[in-house]
Amino acid sequence: MNKNGILVTAMVLAAAPAAWASGGPDLGLALLEQVQPSAEQLAEVEKLRAELFGDLARLKGDLTVKRDALWALRRAEQPDRRAIVALEAEVEVLLAKVLDRHVEYRAAVRELLSADQQRQMFTLVYESRSGSGGGSAGDMSVGNGAGETSSAVTGT
Repeated sequence: MNKNGILVTAMVLAAAPAAWASGGPDLGLALLEQVQPSAEQLAEVEKLRAELFGDLARLKGDLTVKRDALWALRRAEQPDRRAIVALEAEVEVLLAKVLDRHVEYRAAVRELLSADQQRQMFTLVYESRSGSGGGSAGDMSVGNGAGETSSAVTGT
């Protein structure tokens, strides 16, 4: 693989956590439907999803601009290392914002759910990830190192 191929691969892998954080919002919607939300809850979730996707579209646009500038710096006859490092740091900040926005969305959705629905959702998420050990349910659980978990939302 040539240097350009390696760079492209590295940039795709850098974006992967943001794109697939906790299975993405569509996986969460499929799980949400299994806890039988009310029509009002679903309407509010759709509103939150629309806000999420709007925010993600803006962040993606910002990332595209930064990555294009980064590619231009790297292609220069004499690349400016400091400028490249600074721009890479800006890209990392934007990627962190994408991940943070997903966390905010999931927390807002959880707040809409009853305690019983939260427990059901936790169980669904935990069971879908149980192959990776206790405490593996993303930001919905806290492991104690002994395979036991509790819901960060309900404390159970």
